Amino acid sequence: MRIVFHGENAASFSHDFQRLVGEAAQISVLPDMLTDRAHSQTYVAADVIVGGSFSHDLPQPRQLQLFHVPGAGYDAVDLDAIPSSAVVCNCFGHEQAIAEYVMAALLERHVPLADADRHLRQGKWTYAAGSPERVHGELAETTIGLLGFGHIGKAIAARAKAF
Repeated sequence: MRIVFHGENAASFSHDFQRLVGEAAQISVLPDMLTDRAHSQTYVAADVIVGGSFSHDLPQPRQLQLFHVPGAGYDAVDLDAIPSSAVVCNCFGHEQAIAEYVMAALLERHVPLADADRHLRQGKWTYAAGSPERVHGELAETTIGLLGFGHIGKAIAARAKAF
């Protein structure tokens, strides 16, 4: 079986992969841009491709069985370009961490948490009431727009309800 990790992001998942799948698999790591003829030939011969994008502009694998996106989003994968012999799959399981990051970023955008933490560690509370320059935003009653309502969108929505 010929497995290709296509692109820098996919390559980051290739480490120690040979040990996991054994000698029956031939593993190749290719760059994002397939400008080299040998790279294109390796791509065309792949049974499995791990990568973040696929289109008619790329060399077309003749016997592709699996196109695996190493992330949640597959918007850069032209599903119509995938050979009918192949299955497309993606990953999830990181929606909790992403939702927590999104909420932390929203809080930081509206409430200067890092600044408040830095001052508090110095023994100062600079956000006491009574001074207009100390007023900060709040997430309460804020409308949050979610584009997509898959695993990540649902996890963000669940956390946003607290506000």
